[in-house]
Order: sequence, then structure tokens, then C-alpha cells
Amino acid sequence: MIINTGKLFKAIRKNRALTQVEVARNLISQSTYSKFESGSQDISSGIFLELLNRLNLSVDEFQYISNNYNYGVKNNLIKEFFTLNYNNIRKITILEKKINSFLEKQYDVEIDDIRRICKAFIQMNDNNLETAQQIVEPIWQRISLYEQWYVNDLKIINSILFLFPIDSVADFTKNVLSRLSEYNHYPEAKELESAFTVNLSLLLIKGGKFSEALEIIEHSLLVEKKRLHYTILALYYTRKAICQYSLEVDKPLFYLEKAANLVSIYDDLEYWDCIYKEYMYYTS
Repeated sequence: MIINTGKLFKAIRKNRALTQVEVARNLISQSTYSKFESGSQDISSGIFLELLNRLNLSVDEFQYISNNYNYGVKNNLIKEFFTLNYNNIRKITILEKKINSFLEKQYDVEIDDIRRICKAFIQMNDNNLETAQQIVEPIWQRISLYEQWYVNDLKIINSILFLFPIDSVADFTKNVLSRLSEYNHYPEAKELESAFTVNLSLLLIKGGKFSEALEIIEHSLLVEKKRLHYTILALYYTRKAICQYSLEVDKPLFYLEKAANLVSIYDDLEYWDCIYKEYMYYTS
């Protein structure tokens, strides 16, 4: 059950030991604010955001609290999808079933997009690239018409990069990363930038452009080492091993062993299985 917005503001304000006058000062009248807390009057989005700021809360946290300390079914599905390792078909299949169950009760464009992408990943796992592209084509046809892409649009685009011809992906990704530079201080921007480069490295490997992939991977390793994300680091070490094997340079197994050692520290055998299969697929 979603908690009444005004009542929640009142509870948080009282917890902060603030009066209505203090919260509303130089923004709206105390009378208007009182009516907002009681639920008898609405306020503009701009005032709402400033009131949240005065209570030292983010929109995301406020929504989480107002939904009884839960993101809700839709947001949980979205968060689960965007944190998935897309090589893990077992988890993608489980998520697709959850999504189908959700869509049986109510239709939602964003959730339906994710359903399509899950189906496409499953097809790609069976080496049905053309079928996968056909499944996600309607998503791109709609998003490509937008005059401007926002963070959620870019997340969706990143997950369907395989739709584009390999030759154009690099330039396209550079345009996306340029767009992300406008979100320099936005919390999710760095994560999204990392996700794009991870996918770009694989697309270049698929296209046989191992030198380009290796250049991106080596630069990304310098960045990711500072962020200490073991899954991304292990994946990059594995892809570096793939590139070096294909280019017949250095010792590829050295970096594959680094990936294995890193994953073993976290006892993530399922993840190791996924990235090792990727190595074997591109080196066999």
C-alpha cells in the first residue's frame, strides 16, 4: 500500500523536529503547506522537489519509503534486469517468467521492452542473432524517434546494441558517451558508461576487431581497478585473454587465470562458468 504523500511529509518533518513554518519558509505559505500535509491541496513538482531537499531526502528514497520501504514490483523487475549479467541465461529465463506474470495483470511499455530483450538474449544464446534482432527491432524503431535520450532510454539502448551493425557501433557508442558526459555528476552515469564499454568490447570481439577491443579493454581496466567491481574486472581480464589469444600476443592464459582467481575470492562459481564459456566460445 502506498503511503499518503502529505502524511509522509508530516512524519518526516516531525522526525526532523521542524515546524511547518520552517519547512515552508520563503517557498509557500504555512497555510498551503498545512493543506498539502493534510491531503486537501496539491503542490507543483518544483515545490515538491524543494520540500524534499529541505527534508534532506532524494526522490528515490522518498518513493521507496512511500511504498512501505519497497521499490514495488515494476521497479524491482527493472532493477533486477539492469543488474543482470546478460551471459547468465538461467537468470534471464527466470526474470522473463516474472515479467510475463506481471504483464498478465497489467501492461507496461518499459516492462514489455525488457521482456522483449530477455527473449532476444535467449535467442542469442541459441545463436539465433537474426531472430533476436527482429524481436528488439520495435524497441529501436520507437526510441530512435525521440529527440533526446535520457538515462533510462540509454540503458535500454545499451542492452540492444547487438541490433546495430558492428561497423557503426563504435561511432554510435561515442555519441552515447558524449551524451552521458552531460550527466557527469549523476550517480548512475558512470555505471552506464561502464556498461556501454563492456558491451562495445564484446561487439568488437564478435566482429573480429581484436586490436580495437583490446585498446578499449586496457583503458577500461585502469578505470575499473579504481572502482573495485570484481565482476567487471574479471570479465575484462577474460576478454583481454580472448583478444591476446586471437592476436597471438603475450600469454592469454595469464589473464584468464587472473579472472579465475578474482572470481574465486568471492566464491562466484556461476559467474566464472559464464565468463569461461565466453572465453571458450571465442577461442575454440
